[in-house]
Amino acid sequence: MPLYSYFCKECLKSSDINHLMDEVVSICPLCSFEGNIERIPSKFRTINKVETTSNPGEVIKESMEEIDNDIKEEKERLKGREWK
Repeated sequence: MPLYSYFCKECLKSSDINHLMDEVVSICPLCSFEGNIERIPSKFRTINKVETTSNPGEVIKESMEEIDNDIKEEKERLKGREWK
């Protein structure tokens, strides 16, 4: 079963829940409040096929730069949130 992340607007906490893709979660597993929970979108990273003629060191360096940029973007996005 896939693992999904949810954020409860009532208790202001996030949790991970295993359930089927077609199931709908409406009750917070932490505070049991119903109807005020939303799924947090997952960010998936795709890997492109690397051509055999490219230098492996350059591919690794480019991948690390992309990951670093992704982390910086995520930090900026989360900067304004208040976590309890």
